[in-house]
Amino acid sequence: MTRDETKRLLRIASALYPNWKPDELDIAVDAWSAVLSDQEAQTMANALKEFARTDTKGFAPSPGQLIEIGRGIEKKMYWERVSSALTAKTYGALPGASETEE
Repeated sequence: MTRDETKRLLRIASALYPNWKPDELDIAVDAWSAVLSDQEAQTMANALKEFARTDTKGFAPSPGQLIEIGRGIEKKMYWERVSSALTAKTYGALPGASETEE
């Protein structure tokens, strides 16, 4: 994620969790950006969305919680693609696979 993507994510988190307002947004953005630098922005946005949908405590997530949720989302998406490819018998659609004739 870029710094701007991280800033947007934190603004959305602040809107979802009104009681969570970092005292210094620039410092929070820098810290979160460093932790999330190797994550995909869309995956983290989806993770925040999933967190908010299932949250019952009312506390904003930590970066680690979003990364964990994001990994679950990516794993689920991967297996859905594998299942779809196998169901359609388009084995060439799998990454690294070559088409074979039956």
